[in-house]
Amino acid sequence: MEPIIFESKSNSDHRGTVSFTNDLNLNKVVRTYKVINKQARTVRAWHGHKIEEKWISVEDGEFLVCAVKVEDFENPKITYEEKTYLINSVNSFIKKEIVDNDIVWTYSGVRPLIEDNNHKASRVSRDYAFEIDDKNGAPILTVFGGKLTTYRKLSEKVLKKLSKYIVVSNKTWTSDEVLPGATDINVNSKNIPKKVFKRLIETYGAKVSKLNEYYNEFNAGGDLIFEDFYEFEVKYLIKEEMARTSEDILFRRTKLGINFPKEAKDKLEIILKRHL
Repeated sequence: MEPIIFESKSNSDHRGTVSFTNDLNLNKVVRTYKVINKQARTVRAWHGHKIEEKWISVEDGEFLVCAVKVEDFENPKITYEEKTYLINSVNSFIKKEIVDNDIVWTYSGVRPLIEDNNHKASRVSRDYAFEIDDKNGAPILTVFGGKLTTYRKLSEKVLKKLSKYIVVSNKTWTSDEVLPGATDINVNSKNIPKKVFKRLIETYGAKVSKLNEYYNEFNAGGDLIFEDFYEFEVKYLIKEEMARTSEDILFRRTKLGINFPKEAKDKLEIILKRHL
């Protein structure tokens, strides 16, 4: 849908000036924001809105509005162009080329990157930048860009930026800290079946000792949901890793959802309601 532009007009006389927009109906407006950017090319993003309309008024200067159209909010899919781009990228490295039918699972999302006027997506900078606004009360630090593989260094730099305003230890420690569950594993499987225990070790590392506690709460780990996935693991993910939906569990925590049948998902939904 193309944006509709309402142009304001004005009348002036000896009393002053009145600006007006007669064609604009504000019945649907539920909230307003006033944004003052400190510098040009600042990016502001509102995402995930599928109902609200955006009304934008320019008091001074100019701006560019960009939108990403989502065809289906309930079942978002990657586009044909994105799929083709990924297949061609993979095929440039292997002898036996893959085709569309080789894809077993896809997901779609929007990744905010710093604008560098590069028209090729693969060449757009993955770097990050900071902006601090401390003119009105508490400082607001905005992070632009970034990626998963640099999150640790990014976090250190964020704290360094904020150390001007709050007490932050100057000693950095994350470079020598292992990731959760990545410590030396010396855990006895106890009652957990070996097949299940093997996957748990690969997924949770040393945190499997906590899973042992949940396993022992149930008779043989509780209800079997699918293959080596039992009720006790669902409860662990709810209580320890803040999972709230089947999507949280199957894709954001375990990646079991890639080959998870619908019947098993229905059973998972029942068990979720039992422990939430």
